[in-house]
Amino acid sequence: MKPTEDGIYPCTIVPTRYTGAYEGGTWAAFELLPEQLDALDWDSDDVPAREWWDQYRGRVGIGNSPQEAYESLRGLPPHERLSSLETARSSGDAQAKPAPARLSFVTLATSDFDRMAGFYRQFRWPESKDSNDEFVAFQTGGAILGLFPAKYYASLGDAPAPGSFKGFELAMNLEDAERVDAVYDAVKTFDGIRVLGGPKDLSIGGRSFSFLDPEGNAWEVIWKSGTSFDERGGLIFP
Repeated sequence: MKPTEDGIYPCTIVPTRYTGAYEGGTWAAFELLPEQLDALDWDSDDVPAREWWDQYRGRVGIGNSPQEAYESLRGLPPHERLSSLETARSSGDAQAKPAPARLSFVTLATSDFDRMAGFYRQFRWPESKDSNDEFVAFQTGGAILGLFPAKYYASLGDAPAPGSFKGFELAMNLEDAERVDAVYDAVKTFDGIRVLGGPKDLSIGGRSFSFLDPEGNAWEVIWKSGTSFDERGGLIFP
């Protein structure tokens, strides 16, 4: 490509990996050489990629076609364009997090392991090949749900008394209100479940109902307006 009067070349225009879910468009135009893009996290795994786009979206051209992305880049003031790796790294270092923004595995310490394993198998979630007589893991869209006997956590302190609130709530976020109602119809007949009322519309926008598993762990099944999901089913919260 030949240089233009506004001097934005070299310019690289590429399709976006997450088709606009994080980026805001299906094409991106960078004032960088192609080989320089490999040094950035703009197209990596979903969590780092989303963090990258949250930080740099306003400095890259975005559009639903190569031309739109190019025009978007041209519309950015020259001093605001992401035009060097040094700029990206120095800016990122200044806002570096002490640990990745990631919740990967939730383990429920169980008093009656066999009963709890049987309860969660009613959902028919994909189960790990490493499950055994004292450990079960289920693959969900955004994280792993594991079950493990409570006796192995004795060093962490006393467990809450039976029937008391555990101090946390798990959530099953869904795509729309109809799916909340469908899940309610399916799980209300499960052995060992305690459903805390039927689905209700939420004042914040959405619909939900709650239930307790056999050992009192609280769940909310919810559709929250404005939420969406990535390609693996992980929740994108506004």
